[in-house]
Amino acid sequence: MATLRSLSALVLTFVSIATVAQDSKYGATAEQQTACKEALSVYRSYRDQNNTVDALVHWRKACAVCPEKVEESIYLDGVKFFKAELSAAEAAKDAALIASLQDSILALYDKRIALYPATKSKPKNGCSVLERKVSDYLKFRPQDVAGANAMLRECITCLEAESSASTLNAFYQTSYRMLKGLQGEPFKAALDQVLTDYLWVMEIAARGLAAASAAGEAKDIEAFTKAMANIDEVFITLANCDDMVPVLEKKLQAAPDDLELKKKVLSLLTKKECTGNAIYLPVAEAVHAKEPAATSAFSLGMAYAKKEELAKAYGYFEEAVALCGTCAERETYLMKAGLLASVLKRASAARSYAAKVLEINPKSAEAYVLIGDAVSGSASNCNDGSLGTRAAFWVAADYYNRARNLTSEEALLEKISGKIATCARQYPSMDEIFTVGIAAGSSFTMPNIGGCPCSGETTTVRVR
Repeated sequence: MATLRSLSALVLTFVSIATVAQDSKYGATAEQQTACKEALSVYRSYRDQNNTVDALVHWRKACAVCPEKVEESIYLDGVKFFKAELSAAEAAKDAALIASLQDSILALYDKRIALYPATKSKPKNGCSVLERKVSDYLKFRPQDVAGANAMLRECITCLEAESSASTLNAFYQTSYRMLKGLQGEPFKAALDQVLTDYLWVMEIAARGLAAASAAGEAKDIEAFTKAMANIDEVFITLANCDDMVPVLEKKLQAAPDDLELKKKVLSLLTKKECTGNAIYLPVAEAVHAKEPAATSAFSLGMAYAKKEELAKAYGYFEEAVALCGTCAERETYLMKAGLLASVLKRASAARSYAAKVLEINPKSAEAYVLIGDAVSGSASNCNDGSLGTRAAFWVAADYYNRARNLTSEEALLEKISGKIATCARQYPSMDEIFTVGIAAGSSFTMPNIGGCPCSGETTTVRVR
């Protein structure tokens, strides 16, 4: 009998030990575990009733009796409670209490990061918590721009595409603020870093936006779109070609076969209109060769036009039109191709491009000017031994007059008036039209001559 009682006691002891071991996160002893569970239960009860005052009192008791790693949620709740207290302190303008509560909130973030750097569901939990901490740190310590920037860089390096839009934006804004007050070499080194970081941050933001778009998260889409616009604004404010090109050149030299890098560099150079440097054309042509696109073809056309290599520029503009299809920029591409065709004395091509512009935009004054230029520039091709050449200027003037009726832009109107006046100087005299038996104000049909850009068109006889 004694043996049976001893065995029963032993079993109960083992059960007790197992129970204590099972609940060890609440404490080392049964008494501590009980006290911890009770304290947690009480503060959570007040928390669920939105009674943050009493919840905080019992939360402190839970912190006193429970092991520090009892549950991660105790640190989340602590931040909420202290923030409620902080709002009240701010309303009361109690500076000492405000400072103390801010310190407590930041300390809770640090403790949570130290105790829970990773969890089963969140391998980068510590980085996510740091992201929340730095959001508050920026509010609590606005003067410590460098400290906030360092934490933000750490967050982005760790989280990469999981970084929030606000974190990416805050990082670049603080990077910009850190430049203030710097001069000489320290400023140049810091500026180089900010310019280089632009590529990195925008790449991550683009990935975040793509993920938000794929998930259909409207708020995140808006957040990333706004953040990218803000970052762009800072970059454009800071960067000039002389500063930017050497930084980008170093990155290209370090990764000469990185197509994605070249695409980013091309985007930056195009955005800043930095096309007259040694790296633009090689980068643009490398990107275009691998991934032909209307935008890159157009950019190359513009670059070669600035270099006055017009035939090469025209070839790229033609390619831009072909690759564009029905893209939004089609009218622009057609006009550029048409203008260059006119300069190169390719009248029929210029007219063709202008006609396609008018299909898109029937009220394009510029397209009618382009046709007038094509006609006047090739008037000699209409020579029929009579009035053909001079008559071509009547037709050109007709197109210029149409253009004038479609625009109110002063600069364009002035330009058109000059072209009409030039045409008028080429009109035949009264004697010349009398000789061929026609009268001023009558209709005249252009002769059908190969190469004449206005063959068969009807115009009105005018004299100079």
